[in-house]
Amino acid sequence: MCQMQGGGTGIAPFWTMARAAPCPSPPALQEAFGQSTEQRPGCGFPVAHLLGLFHAGTGLLLKLVVAPLLTHDLAQVQQVHPALEPGDVLVADRGLCSYAHLALLVQAGVHAVLRVGARQIVDFTPGRPFVRPSVRRTAAVKGIPRSRWLKALGVDDQLVMWLKPKTCPSWLTREMLAALPVLGFNENGHLDKGDTIGQGGVPPWQRNDATMAMNSSERRSGW
Repeated sequence: MCQMQGGGTGIAPFWTMARAAPCPSPPALQEAFGQSTEQRPGCGFPVAHLLGLFHAGTGLLLKLVVAPLLTHDLAQVQQVHPALEPGDVLVADRGLCSYAHLALLVQAGVHAVLRVGARQIVDFTPGRPFVRPSVRRTAAVKGIPRSRWLKALGVDDQLVMWLKPKTCPSWLTREMLAALPVLGFNENGHLDKGDTIGQGGVPPWQRNDATMAMNSSERRSGW
């Protein structure tokens, strides 16, 4: 047993990583994992999709989820949540940055640091318009954020609210979606590489319910 806490903070940091791993090619593994769609039948090897949860301080692998190659990280991420405790910090790539996933972490009291999703629009203009979840993506709303602006906190630093989407993700039940809270985020332009920082366990109208940090210059270049 080892004490895995952040240095002097009492917060334990964890990070997830997804990778593809080639396997031997018996028919059972071919059927279980599949392989790249760019390969011809009979060529190549089956490939498994791996999602791991690591302790950032020690590098210890705490959880490994094995799935078929063509599996999105979000479809399996709930399987690593039981290894997290309230107050822990989950660090992940933008593939795991979605309303539903962050809301699940908030419900569990888990903090999060993630890159902003590729389709998430961040705009620091005070009082800017926003698109409601019931509005479909069309040319008329192109470039308009779907987060509601609440308050400016500084230069490239603002409090916004993420609204619950109407469409239920395929990896979540409608009952679970209905139980998820509205999320408040601090969008900040002072951290590097478009990271999203979230704190769980706080009511959505308070600043620290969840915090989103994004470098605006990298957002324009495609982060």
